[in-house]
Amino acid sequence: MNNQFLGARIACTPTVSEAPPQADCTQRENSMAKVVRFHEIGGPEVLKIEELEVPPPGQGEIQIRIHALGLNRAESMFRRGQYLEEPRLPARLGYEAAGTVAAIGPGVQGFKVGDAVSIIPSFSMNDLP
Repeated sequence: MNNQFLGARIACTPTVSEAPPQADCTQRENSMAKVVRFHEIGGPEVLKIEELEVPPPGQGEIQIRIHALGLNRAESMFRRGQYLEEPRLPARLGYEAAGTVAAIGPGVQGFKVGDAVSIIPSFSMNDLP
């Protein structure tokens, strides 16, 4: 795995495009993603799996096809409104993940489609893309 840190559009895309790589090294996966969201504070019953549009990766970003997603104690507290910050609703969960590079944005070096990656972002859960 490549340990280089980059911003990433995190998406659980159900299928990989069969299209060949484009000349600008940008590839695009399915434009819909399944995400874990909640629209109110509460227990596990407030969690919903929803499909959302996924924009293509931007400058310096990669898109990840998620194979495994971790929901940790901090996210449980976040969902219940007991974390360091209040969730901005609707909010998303799935801060930690592992998968493969699905698409590469302009200016990205050191990654190729299919590379195995894992993520533990260092930003607010309110800022999940």
